Amino acid sequence: MKKDEISVDYYNIGNEFYNNKQYKKAIEMYEKSIKYNPKNNQAISNLVLSYQMNKQYDQVEVLIKKYYKKEVSDFGKKLLLTLGNNYFLIGSYQKALSTYLLYIADYENDPNGYFNMGLCYQKLGDVKSSISYFLKAYEKDEKFIPALYNVASYYYTQNDFEESRKFYKKLVSIETNNSDIYYRLGLLEKNALQYKEARDYFEKAISITKDNTEYYIELAKIYAKGYSDKKLTLENLTKALESGYKEFDKILSSEEFIILKETKEFAELIKKYKF
Repeated sequence: MKKDEISVDYYNIGNEFYNNKQYKKAIEMYEKSIKYNPKNNQAISNLVLSYQMNKQYDQVEVLIKKYYKKEVSDFGKKLLLTLGNNYFLIGSYQKALSTYLLYIADYENDPNGYFNMGLCYQKLGDVKSSISYFLKAYEKDEKFIPALYNVASYYYTQNDFEESRKFYKKLVSIETNNSDIYYRLGLLEKNALQYKEARDYFEKAISITKDNTEYYIELAKIYAKGYSDKKLTLENLTKALESGYKEFDKILSSEEFIILKETKEFAELIKKYKF
């Protein structure tokens, strides 16, 4: 058997260990692969990632500095991005920023560099720079989910609900099976007093994730405030409590349930699950 073929075999075995999160064994196999073919860039890339996943961050930096060359290539791209991520993981955010700037200079159309810079600035508490880079990542790729999510969330926390809605709607057109996005849209529509739309979004979230108690609580609020439907309000409160919701003070202080609190059914429901 030729050395290149042996290298490929060890590489494939390494991938099996990597996919099973057995990083030490993956490292062993990738190192054997490289021994038989020192130019097996795929094995080198995965070896670096295995060390990173095994939290051997110093070794990651050593390997990247050994193999990285200043040239635009898929191999160089992976190594440079991984180096920036490595600095990020150990909390060296300034070094990470410097590395991502190098990455952006060579790979200006890749949203990952801009997005990761946004994450660094987020860690450093620089909100303005953080959102600026998230938006740059979005400009490079309008379907780049991590940027969309962070931008939508940022606008939500800033009470800029129209902008937040715009980005969450872009997200939901891509991530059609993500219950949290439907939940966020439900909150936005609820805030805008669009109860039908809010109800539909909360019901969609529940259809995807049936055990999230917050979804039922918010749907109960919609039926209470938007529809004055005592039966469906109690039904969804019951489902939330059956699923383990324990924040009774929030239920009791909720403005949406102010009328319902006066009913016998509500008192019995709270008594059943609180005591």
